[in-house]
Amino acid sequence: MSALLAIAIAIAIAIAIAIAIAIAIAIAIAIAIAIAIAIAIAIDPRCVLRGGLSIRLLSVLALRLWGEGITLTGQRPQRFCKFS
Repeated sequence: MSALLAIAIAIAIAIAIAIAIAIAIAIAIAIAIAIAIAIAIAIDPRCVLRGGLSIRLLSVLALRLWGEGITLTGQRPQRFCKFS
């Protein structure tokens, strides 16, 4: 019986860790998108105010920022880096 309890606790801890990682990734993406919006507004505020800011542009800017090393931890993400 204690083995089943240990397995259940291990599964619960694994699920909690996976949820925490997913939340951290979502926060990092939200910060990258916010920075991308700020950069787009700084580049051409009239285009943004007219509604010229698209989700595609934001995602490209956010991924580029992610690839350039702007992360929550300040470390360069290895998956998107051209130069290691």
